[in-house]
Amino acid sequence: MVGHAAALVLAVGITLSGAVQDADTVPRYEDLGMCRITTYCPACNDGAGHESSSGVYLQEGHAACRWLPNGTIISIDGFRYEVVDTCGMPGTIDIFIDDNSGECHCNTLEYKHVYIVKGE
Repeated sequence: MVGHAAALVLAVGITLSGAVQDADTVPRYEDLGMCRITTYCPACNDGAGHESSSGVYLQEGHAACRWLPNGTIISIDGFRYEVVDTCGMPGTIDIFIDDNSGECHCNTLEYKHVYIVKGE
C-alpha cells in the first residue's frame, strides 16, 4: 500500500488524498497514454463499502481497474495509486475516495495521462 498522504485535485473539484506524489526521479516504466478516470467511494461501491474484490480494505491511494492486475502501481498527475479492486467499466481506472459522509459525490469523468510505475 502507498505511504504518506498527499492530494490530487481533479478538474471538477473533488480532492483525493492518500496518494503518494512521485518525485521527479521516479522512473515511469510504461506510458499508458490518456485513460478514462472515474472515482468511487464506500457509498457507491455496490454495497461493499470499503471491501475490494481482492479482499484489501479500500482506502485513499487505492484504485480499481479491470485490465491491470492487482498490485500494479500507477501514476496519475504525479500521484501514485495501487490497483487492488476490479472496476465495472471496461477501459476505466476508478480512483477510491474514502468519503464517509454516506452520500455519493463520485463518478466524475476525466481523461488523464497514466503511467505504470510498478507492475505485478
